[in-house]
Amino acid sequence: MATSLRRVSGVPAPRNRTNPDPLTEQQLGAFKKLEAANDPSTPPSPEEVEAYRRALQVMDWTFQFSDDPRAFAAGRLALSAVHATQAKVDPLGVIWNEVAPDAPYSPMVRAAS
Repeated sequence: MATSLRRVSGVPAPRNRTNPDPLTEQQLGAFKKLEAANDPSTPPSPEEVEAYRRALQVMDWTFQFSDDPRAFAAGRLALSAVHATQAKVDPLGVIWNEVAPDAPYSPMVRAAS
């Protein structure tokens, strides 16, 4: 009985399913920039509030039903970005509930500090 070289060497065997495309450097840079811009200690600018409203309006709220793993991954990243922006712009979820009251996801309400 032959032993697999992969098992002996400790290298994991390749998966049988296809993985979604990895994030590009540009996408990673955009998310890092978004995290840096979402410092809750500074008040949001009117442009940030308008961008947040727009992101809620154009969000694909049905991404979790997609058969395409790339669409699902993109939807998860978009939801993460909206939640990250909400921390600064809309900590109580007032704008979220005004713009997208029937969204399947709820705003992440944070206690006022």
